[in-house]
Amino acid sequence: MSGTVRTGVIRTKERKDGVNVRSTPNGEIVGGMVEETPVDILSTQTVDGHIWYFVKQKNGTLQGWVFENVHETTPRPPSPSPKPQPAPKVQKLRVVGGSTYNNKNGTWFKIYPAEKHTDLSSDLKEFIPASSEYQVEVLGEEKLHYKIRLVGTVLRGKTEWFVYKFHVEVK
Repeated sequence: MSGTVRTGVIRTKERKDGVNVRSTPNGEIVGGMVEETPVDILSTQTVDGHIWYFVKQKNGTLQGWVFENVHETTPRPPSPSPKPQPAPKVQKLRVVGGSTYNNKNGTWFKIYPAEKHTDLSSDLKEFIPASSEYQVEVLGEEKLHYKIRLVGTVLRGKTEWFVYKFHVEVK
């Protein structure tokens, strides 16, 4: 990676005792970092549908791979030569249900295509009640989820989400 160094902080999903730092994605543990540790993001790699961050602790020497536990504080630089994209196809997404939360039927919009919403902390998901409708672009599918971009709507400051495809209708 060349150019701008991306930065971030360690944010755990469920554990508050920190995260393991590994020699390779899924590799040997070489150390650990606690919540809110500032890091430089040196690169990323997707393994089995999950993002691994290669990070170096700011003001320290520890570096290694961290599993999906980095909150970026600087935006990614644009790709050097973006490919032309076809015009988006806007579709209607309707939540038909599947999950129950606070006695309401609906589903979860998630930042990652996690198998269970309980695998994600509350800042990485949003409960959407049944019968809710959104204008969306379907960007792809991953792990039984649609990756969507909301059109004309922003939830928690984000427009791109994953949603379990069997809990929604897209037309």
